[in-house]
This record gives sequence, C-alpha cells and structure tokens, in this order.
Amino acid sequence: MKQYTSANDIDTLTLEEAIDTDWDKYPIKPGLVVITGENFRLHDVLYKKGNAYTSLRELDLRSTLVFEGEECGSIKDNFEYFFLNHLLPFIQTKKRTEIMKLFKTKADLNKEVYIESDHTFPGTYARLSTGEEIDISVLKFIIFGTRSTKEVEQKHCKFNELMISTGEHLDSDGSKIKFNIVQDPESKQIHGRWNRTKPKNA
Repeated sequence: MKQYTSANDIDTLTLEEAIDTDWDKYPIKPGLVVITGENFRLHDVLYKKGNAYTSLRELDLRSTLVFEGEECGSIKDNFEYFFLNHLLPFIQTKKRTEIMKLFKTKADLNKEVYIESDHTFPGTYARLSTGEEIDISVLKFIIFGTRSTKEVEQKHCKFNELMISTGEHLDSDGSKIKFNIVQDPESKQIHGRWNRTKPKNA
C-alpha cells in the first residue's frame, strides 16, 4: 500500500508502484550495486621488439634483469614487484577517483577489466642464460581485473518530483553502509551520499 506523508509532501512507493513509475524521465534507472570483492592480476608483460610487442615469456622469465649495468634478479620477480607496488596502487586510486566514468552501468561492473599500461625503463636489459642481452626498456603491462558485486535493495520515493532512493548494505566487516541518491528530472542532476557505521564492538 502507498503511504503518503502530508507534512513533508513525500510520496512513498511500493515495489510494484516503483516498477510502474515512469523512471525514464530520471537520469538513471533505480539500481544500486556494491563491489564486494575485486582482483587484479598481471597477465603478461610485453617488450618492444622492432616495431611490434612480444611477450617476455619468449626470453624466459627466469632470465636476469640488468638495469644500468647491474643485475637485479629475475625478470619475473622484478616486474611482479613493480605491478604490486606501483601499478596496482595506481589502478586502485584511479578507480576510486573515476569510478563513475569507468563503471556507468551494472553491466560494466560485471565485465572483466582489461588494462594496458606503457612504461619506459632506459638502460634495462634481459640477460639470457647464453649471456646475450636483449633491450627491454620499452614495456607494455597487460592487466586483467574481475570483481564480485551485490545488488542493494532500495526504497524509492518522490518529493517535489525528485526521485529519492535509499538503501543499506551490511559489509563483511560488520559495518553498515547507508546510501542516499536524489535525482532531478528537470536539471538531470544526480546527488549521491553514503556513510559507513562501524559495529559498536569494533
């Protein structure tokens, strides 16, 4: 049953009425998804060989990396370290600051992420077991990312033709995240806010 609060002029909709409402006039359709898990992995590292890129695997990942004349361990260990300590933090920061550009729909969240990251390390060579040194100063890192998501049940209401959507999500650490989204069909503006409440015994 629809509930009406005359004091605040708020019209609260049931799920059935929310489905029947003409949501097309609002910038986005009601829907809220949280990312519950995420994983990025280094799929491959390519080095520039002539005018094309070739996988470092053809050189044997156990080959020694030489930087400015000094041996620095294996290719595998060095580039896994670079991925974990430099590329991964950069990806996480970029995702947080540009999440609305990267993930515009629920379908985007469920897609596998493909990232190419180009880097130049002057004076870097791979020293093979034969003693031959191969220039690997121009590299392309290939990264794949996957995530798990959970849809948050929402309540929808209208206030002066604004659509107000609210929802709650209980996180894995026991904290509760509350979401509020307001949409204006006239200006096409969307305002969102969320806050996390930690459990009292935390």
